Amino acid sequence: MTRLRPAIHRLALAVCLVLAAGLAAVSAPARESSPGVWAGASRIVAVGDIHGAYDTLVLLLRRAGLVDESLHWTGGDAHLVIMGDVVDRGPADRKALDLLRRLADEAAAAGGRVHQLLGNHEVMNLVRDFRYVGDAGFAAFAAEEDPADRARALEAFRANRAKNGNGNGNGAGNGNGNHGGNAAAGGAANHGVNGNGTAGGGAAGNHGGNGVFENGALDQSLFDTLYPPGYFGRLRAFGPGGAYAEWLLSRPTAVMIDGYVFVHGGLSEDLAAGGIDAVNAAVRQEVRDIWRLRDVFERAPGAFPFLNFEELQRAGLAVQRHGASGPMAEDLDRAALDLSKVLQGPAFATDGPLWYRAQSMDNETLEWDALGERLAALGAKVVVVGHSPTRSRALSVRFNGRLIRTDVGLYSTHAPVELLIDSDGPRELDGLSGQTAALRGEPPQGERGASGMAELPDAQMEQFLELADIVASRPLGAGGSRPRILELSRDRLRLRAVLKTVDDTAPGRGGGPTPAPRRPNRHQNEIAAYRLDRMLDLRMIPVAVLRRIDDRWGSVQIWVEAAVNRRAMSLYNLAPRDSAEVERQLRRAKIFDALIGLEQRDDSDVLVLLNDSRVFLVDQAQAFAPDADAAAILGDGPCALDEPLRAALKRLARGALRAQLEPLLSKEQIDAVLKRRDAILAKCGPATPP
Repeated sequence: MTRLRPAIHRLALAVCLVLAAGLAAVSAPARESSPGVWAGASRIVAVGDIHGAYDTLVLLLRRAGLVDESLHWTGGDAHLVIMGDVVDRGPADRKALDLLRRLADEAAAAGGRVHQLLGNHEVMNLVRDFRYVGDAGFAAFAAEEDPADRARALEAFRANRAKNGNGNGNGAGNGNGNHGGNAAAGGAANHGVNGNGTAGGGAAGNHGGNGVFENGALDQSLFDTLYPPGYFGRLRAFGPGGAYAEWLLSRPTAVMIDGYVFVHGGLSEDLAAGGIDAVNAAVRQEVRDIWRLRDVFERAPGAFPFLNFEELQRAGLAVQRHGASGPMAEDLDRAALDLSKVLQGPAFATDGPLWYRAQSMDNETLEWDALGERLAALGAKVVVVGHSPTRSRALSVRFNGRLIRTDVGLYSTHAPVELLIDSDGPRELDGLSGQTAALRGEPPQGERGASGMAELPDAQMEQFLELADIVASRPLGAGGSRPRILELSRDRLRLRAVLKTVDDTAPGRGGGPTPAPRRPNRHQNEIAAYRLDRMLDLRMIPVAVLRRIDDRWGSVQIWVEAAVNRRAMSLYNLAPRDSAEVERQLRRAKIFDALIGLEQRDDSDVLVLLNDSRVFLVDQAQAFAPDADAAAILGDGPCALDEPLRAALKRLARGALRAQLEPLLSKEQIDAVLKRRDAILAKCGPATPP
């Protein structure tokens, strides 16, 4: 979870917006109720990630009737939303920015608006993360490049090489853009903070190349590869006081227009908690904080005067690990600490509004509740995002229409489309034909899955869950069991799991001044349910283990990646490959719920692998209440019990249960399981053969 500092909370505004079913078709311009919230727009056009595809942008603007042949605004009071990531990758990002800057003024004068959202790539350029800038992107700024900057950089480059010519340091770096590959440069602090090795950097930076320094000799061609013509011109244009930097920092991270929230990455927790205006202010401030902190590191003795973002992070990490020395030690120590905090904020965190992909890519089950809560917190009905290209290269909707995806890969597509929202609702507008079409629904399973779960035996999966490194963690809805989704990695296997640490019967709840609820949530119940499931050979409960994380015990249960819950099956009219087999497993699931005393199971807690026709049960945190009545859970209808399950139930014995379930469950709870078992056997007759 990204962190909103107290100052950001003070910036939050209370926004009250009455949502209509569609956009109001009115002649008056849209009303601005706060800097990031608008109401009453007659028409909205949203364009996904452009990435330097200037010609495609022009085509879409003309097709939407927003500009004429001379590229002047003709959209009247329409609102154009550019979803971020105008820059990088493609050849003409400066040209696209120049057009949008001019159109923003023309649209405002006509009663309309151009909302140029910040994307992660705009922020990357603002902090000198140029990994995805191509040759043309640098060359566009070559005419403005100050020769003094280039000469100063070259001089510092040579000085550092002369000082560290033995090549003892480690300065390797990777580049992913047109200047990719690897470059190795010896020296302890070639582009970092000098003095006792307090901070490294390496000449490789973000524009790797393939050159190598040998014996301290400077390869001029490598310098030109790392810093191509226009590099320092672009650096100045997107840096403090630069025309593009100042304009971009006047642009929002998110806006809401008539109940539609537009944000580049996703509707993150900090955006919902702080509000649109607060997050807009926070992102701007964090970019300026990076500028301020970078200046501290660049002023250190022997530091390279043009640190890129990767080199700045290395320098800060080195100071945090080893401490700084010399006359600037105190300033550097403070700057390193501040840098680590800024990098956790909304502008840079992977779960922040510029980078968040889960709502676009993940199984809807993981994000359904959280998305609904965040939309409600903002008084919104739909979120529109970019950032994550759709697999179909068409606009698409998820979460029953509550999320619209607009990134269709405009810089590489031959079928450019844009989003049109008017009184008829949201539609796709084809940039070539001018035809509109309904938005396509995506399967709820999402595009991002994992492999390996089905092939691992229980013992091996348990070991993985107990020992795997936790790569990432985020909240999973807001249920009473307060779960989190974990990204786990071990031995090249990467899987996800659900963590629960709740225990309503712990001291201070059941035994203290606060009484435990009638049906307490306990993470121990998840493990007990898994073990009991295996004793019956049902294999419906995903593998779960106890694990201590951050000094707290909890249950860690493997997540079934490709499964769809029964709520989604009903909502999207999905059917398994073998419906009869799924129905058989659901009957067994009802018996199991009666056995563990789970009085109510929500459809969202019944998962189905549609292709495999397998059923999984999740969220047993409220099970095993001693007074739960099996007959009441089974209901008044007929109760069928197949013979293998009947035999397995009969085999349950107190000694075996105690060996498996203590100390997860008390003696009273184990006795209650046996009592409910007897009630099930007495009530349920044999299953009818298919």
